[in-house]
Amino acid sequence: METKNLAIMFTDIKGFTSRTSVQSREEIEALLDLHESIVAPIFKKHHGTIVKTIGDAFMVTFNSPTDAVKCGLEVQDTLRKHNSTAIPEEQIHIRCGINAGEVNVKGNDIFGEAVNIASRIEGIAEVDEVYFTDAVYLAMNKAEIPSAEVGLRRLKGIPDEIKVYKVLREEGSLSKVMEERKTKALASDNIKKGSTVTSTTQNHQAPRRKWITKKRIIIGIGIIVVLAIIGNLANQDREDVTGYAIQGLNPEFEAETLKQVNTALRQESIERGIEITYFLREYDKETFNKRLQERLLALDEFMQEQLHTTAFSHDLAGRIHTTADTGDEQEIKKLLDIITILEKEYGIHHTEELDVALSRLQETRDTPIEFNEHPLVEDMRWATKDKDVEWGSELLLQIKEDMPPLVLQTAQELREMIHFVSNENDYQLRLAEEMFDSVRRQDEDRGWALAELLDQLRPQLEHTIPELEEANIQLNEFLKR
Repeated sequence: METKNLAIMFTDIKGFTSRTSVQSREEIEALLDLHESIVAPIFKKHHGTIVKTIGDAFMVTFNSPTDAVKCGLEVQDTLRKHNSTAIPEEQIHIRCGINAGEVNVKGNDIFGEAVNIASRIEGIAEVDEVYFTDAVYLAMNKAEIPSAEVGLRRLKGIPDEIKVYKVLREEGSLSKVMEERKTKALASDNIKKGSTVTSTTQNHQAPRRKWITKKRIIIGIGIIVVLAIIGNLANQDREDVTGYAIQGLNPEFEAETLKQVNTALRQESIERGIEITYFLREYDKETFNKRLQERLLALDEFMQEQLHTTAFSHDLAGRIHTTADTGDEQEIKKLLDIITILEKEYGIHHTEELDVALSRLQETRDTPIEFNEHPLVEDMRWATKDKDVEWGSELLLQIKEDMPPLVLQTAQELREMIHFVSNENDYQLRLAEEMFDSVRRQDEDRGWALAELLDQLRPQLEHTIPELEEANIQLNEFLKR
């Protein structure tokens, strides 16, 4: 099998799955055609090769990491201009993730860990942004592309943590970087005044906590900054992170609060969202003016989405372990208060890693935290995000009608994805190729799995391509022997 060193880009449209449930098939096809007409010429301009499309998603390869990142930047800028004049139904907001490395080439397709990492990076990217790995950062021409480090991330199916960067494309990016540095410096002072979290963690680990590595501490720094800022709110004469003092409910306060909410939404900043949520926890939001109430509702929707991501759960788990290591009663109580507020307001996406961390933290206190996540929800969200029809079909076999509403709602989103993807010719062709391959390799186990998958998909297939029917015939003949 041929191998190549390539830069791999994945993109997909935000909220596409939910659109398929409220728009007609013709409207969806028109949106996809519009999407392709905008991005395909930009891929070609930057010497990109479209490997395949899956519904709203593109996989594109480049020989040059610099070309890949510049292409992602131009795609986002072009879509931003398009969205500024388009009606809501025709607006297109995408995530873009890029990785570089050695891939296996088979026909017109590519495989390998480098491809998997690129897909995961796209999955954690913020909407309208371009995220890329350190492999891309080290190889690209940094003078051509301003960038900022996002931090270390643990990606599903990838054993090691990956350092992630993003393109700085907004006007005033330099000032944003300086503002972030100033915020981190303030947070660093707060940490020093407390109980020297990092040094305590590094120098006094108990034997039973050897698995808490330095990498975990580094991961926790991002959320430490946020929580350190939040912790100081109550100790600074009720002054928020931008420096304005609260002087009761008045037009100036509401105007400044509205400004902060709009900034959080525009930047899609989970950090600002947490700050605002914690800061306004004691206020009766119904007393705010109508415009502020509307924007707070929009912020609530954004927070609901962001707090149910694996990346946030991972960062939060790292912060919990760091705080637990300090043994500082005040810090532990503060963190529990914040978690309880977030759980009450939005619910948090629970992973096994986060639940272990929360159990450890609660060993030091009697404060209960109500959990509202079912173990199947995370897996179904991953399957939906990855457009993994086979895994998703297996998960749906475990769904029962008496399960909690969140489970049933997530299962419905998964069904919609499976219905859409399984009716794509590209997917059916790949399924046929896998069937032919299992026959060639005389792989009976894989053959039975594929046959069962097709039987499960049959009720929702609106059509099947000839190649899939031929592959199914050959597979059944092989399995009957």
